[in-house]
Amino acid sequence: LDIGTMPGGPEAFTKVAGELGVRAYLGPAFRSAEYVFDGDRIAWVWDEARGKAGLERAVAYVKQYDGAYNGRIRAMLYPGQLDTCTVDLLREARRWADELNVPMQLHAAMNLREFHQIVERRGKTPIELLHAIGFLKPRTGLGHCVFHNAHSWCHYPYGDDLKRLADSGVSVAHAPYKYAKMGIAFESFERYRAAGVNLALGTDTYPQDLVSE
Repeated sequence: LDIGTMPGGPEAFTKVAGELGVRAYLGPAFRSAEYVFDGDRIAWVWDEARGKAGLERAVAYVKQYDGAYNGRIRAMLYPGQLDTCTVDLLREARRWADELNVPMQLHAAMNLREFHQIVERRGKTPIELLHAIGFLKPRTGLGHCVFHNAHSWCHYPYGDDLKRLADSGVSVAHAPYKYAKMGIAFESFERYRAAGVNLALGTDTYPQDLVSE
């Protein structure tokens, strides 16, 4: 699974992957905002029209490439990070994923700032917000999902995010090395498993080595 970066562009990257003979889920990323540095802080520059245009390109990619190269290349939809997508864009992406019958991937609950920003803006945790808009379904992967309501750093003892994840049938893609480098604990692999959450492994950082993960 390539998380939407597709170096060289969607068409060129798909050609390389297809001719190499690998099996892959591919799709260009899209989002409503970009991260910029505002002095010492990260800020968001919003452009909803750009997000919608990106979704249109992603849908066109799915229609063209899903099942290409004798079925080895499958398409997916990849809205960027939760904090760079508007709720409207996420709802529309969900609608298209259901209509096209393709998987979805989204980075969510990935850092403490995002957690508190979503709670402040929406009155819900990131996972609770995704649940409320109908985004959480089977064949949906959530990158990271570290900061749920019961994580000790969040100080937010309301609700049950892990139960929402388990009941919805989503998969959580954990990237251990990335978070180890930042001194952040998952809290914990076994806790997610006990709650019934399906766990997968990702890299999200160099070296991209699943054996090491």
